[in-house]
Parts: sequence; structure tokens; C-alpha cells
Amino acid sequence: MARLAREDVNMPDFDGFPIEKQVPEAKFEAATYELLRTVPDVRVSNLLYHRIPVKYHSQQNQVPQDIAGRRMLLFNASKGVNNVWHVLSEQSKVCIAVLNVKYATLMCLDNSSQTTGAHACGTL
Repeated sequence: MARLAREDVNMPDFDGFPIEKQVPEAKFEAATYELLRTVPDVRVSNLLYHRIPVKYHSQQNQVPQDIAGRRMLLFNASKGVNNVWHVLSEQSKVCIAVLNVKYATLMCLDNSSQTTGAHACGTL
């Protein structure tokens, strides 16, 4: 299974995160998958390969002919059933949505304690 970034650093008028920010994030994500594989109680996909985006400086005004400007992660496909959202009950979907909101709020609060001045996530 492959996960390919939507944004391409080689697109004309690219306005996403700069390559200088994407490279350490891609490396961190790959290292996180490798680290989590060593924790027995954490189920994580097996990362086979990762590639950081490559910035071409010679093609600033041309649409790229390849996908080198996108970060990519390749995983072993997990066994089991995928795309089960449509078979969940409405109550199960609500529970998952509530858990996601609680998690996002906790992450936001945790990040805001590391910043100074205004709350990092705005008004909760």
C-alpha cells in the first residue's frame, strides 16, 4: 500500500509547506513508524520504504513530469477488512467522531501549553 502526498513542491506557484519543513517531518514520520514497530502493544503498519520530496530548481514554471516532489510511504498491506465505515451503526459513528474531537482537543491543549501568548487553537 502506498501513501503519496497531494502537494508537489515542484508545481508552479506551489504555496504549501516549504521543502525545508517537509523534509524533517517526513523523516520524523518514518522514524515514528520504525519506533512503534518495536512496541508490542501498538499495532502499526510495516513501513517498507519512504522517500522525502525532491525539489527541482531548474523547473520553476513547468508542471512536473514525475512525482519526485511528493513525499511517499510504502507499507505492507494489512490483513483484514478495510472501508468498514459504511457498515457501522450511526451510534458507532457518533462515538468515533466524539473520540476524535476529544483527542484533537487534548492535542490542542497540550500544544497550547508549549506556546506563549494567544491560545494555539483559538477558542475552544
